Amino acid sequence: MNPPHDKNVRRSSLNMAALLVAAALSACAHAPAQKNQTAANKASEVKTANSSAAQTPIVIPRVEKADLEKAERGDANAQFYLGQVASMYGHHDFAKRWFEKAAAQNHADAQFALGTLYYRGIGVQQNRPLAYQWFQKAAAGNYAEAQAVLGEMYFKEKNYREARRWYGKAAAQNHTGAQINLGTMYYTGIGAPRNYALARQWFEKAAAKNDPGAQIKLAFLYWKGHGVPQNTQTARSWLEKAAARGNADAVRFLDEIGRH
Repeated sequence: MNPPHDKNVRRSSLNMAALLVAAALSACAHAPAQKNQTAANKASEVKTANSSAAQTPIVIPRVEKADLEKAERGDANAQFYLGQVASMYGHHDFAKRWFEKAAAQNHADAQFALGTLYYRGIGVQQNRPLAYQWFQKAAAGNYAEAQAVLGEMYFKEKNYREARRWYGKAAAQNHTGAQINLGTMYYTGIGAPRNYALARQWFEKAAAKNDPGAQIKLAFLYWKGHGVPQNTQTARSWLEKAAARGNADAVRFLDEIGRH
């Protein structure tokens, strides 16, 4: 049984970040418009800065007139909401404008969203240094997802001291991916002193939330007896939990254990 490769279990916070500005807002607090509402209340027709009166205004579903009015009055949450929905429907220039307004008010979600736009080049010219700046601002506001993203970015740059610092901040806020990545640094000794006890501590926190990647890593600790008494039965138990969630690696490792 070989150790699971980091590339298979390392959480890509940046991929999750991309969903922030593109995924459906299924948990949105705004209820759908009632059938007897007027068209003006069902969706706000708003113009971008370069729209002319003769052009067709941008229509953004799920945005009520009250949302637009609150955003224009300076409500940061409403501004962020407008940016989210606009980005979801592909109006990235309009989304960026509202994200910037909310971000200027230290709205961490908006700062993170702006960082994502610039990192991925979504509706803007890709600008990694500017993305860093916005992620840093959100992370400084104790935004766990931004902290995890910074940890990943610094790890890729081999700036392990900063990677460990930001992973640590996010992990302390119960961010699953950061807990796994921090544990992996301690397990492998890459970017941190090798410490199986700390690795197990972080893997256990993530595994307790039914994360199959963490469960596999815990299983490997027990299979090899790294920092814990070797215990094949405990290793099997963690692998079974991961396999029950459809993890192919866990199924393969269970089969390998069965041959020993």
